[in-house]
Amino acid sequence: KQQVWRATDATLLCEGQFLVACVRADSFKPRAIPEALRTAFADVSGAGKHLEQEIKRGS
Repeated sequence: KQQVWRATDATLLCEGQFLVACVRADSFKPRAIPEALRTAFADVSGAGKHLEQEIKRGS
């Protein structure tokens, strides 16, 4: 679950969810997400961390 909050007044601006899946290029059949990709997602997801960014009007 992703959320975007306005820092100045703690207003929830939007939220959403996304699902990532991997398929084989030759058959489009499901496959496991490669470990390197799982690690990369974990590194940038901020799992367990909260980042504050002010959303500026017009950007």
